[in-house]
Amino acid sequence: MKLAKFALGLMAAAALAVAGCQESTTQKDVANAKQKLREEQQQTRETVRDEQQRVADAQRDSQQDANRTTVNKPVIDNNTTTDAQGNVANAQRKANENIADQKRDEQKAADKLDKTQADFSATQARDAFAGQVEQQLADADKQIDQLEQRAKTMQGADKDAFDQKLKGIKTERDNVKSSLSSMKRESLDKWDTHKQTVQQDLQDLMRDLNATK
Repeated sequence: MKLAKFALGLMAAAALAVAGCQESTTQKDVANAKQKLREEQQQTRETVRDEQQRVADAQRDSQQDANRTTVNKPVIDNNTTTDAQGNVANAQRKANENIADQKRDEQKAADKLDKTQADFSATQARDAFAGQVEQQLADADKQIDQLEQRAKTMQGADKDAFDQKLKGIKTERDNVKSSLSSMKRESLDKWDTHKQTVQQDLQDLMRDLNATK
């Protein structure tokens, strides 16, 4: 079992390395967060039930003490009554604290689920965008190869001018790759800002590629 889990971990790490994205949230992460919230909600229900029972037990004990005091002493002992009331109050206070603590844990789980779902959506959007850019870069590389073959057929001033354009196009392609790599390394809550830089660099590359056909 340990070997199987280790192998799965290696596969996940390898997939992440291939994608080049350092921060990712998966569907499994969302499922785990949902399960955690369900567990906390169940714990809240059990805590409310248990604490209500404890308060009810304290109230019952208080009533039994009062009844015994009335039977044994015609005149009610105020100290005994006060102690009994204090026990009920303490039980209610403790119950309120325990329920409030558990509800805070439940809220943390709910907040965690919200963030995990948002991160999962961001992961999907980022990876889809990165995949599109990588495909466009692959197409651009093919066009650059064709332009290099074309440059080999040229001579003189025409070749010099064409080589200069080709050099600029290659620089723009490298800029796209660099900005895409930076975007992949960015945290999920900031990748969309870097997306604009990738789009602008890609637009510059495609414009000059199309102009050089």
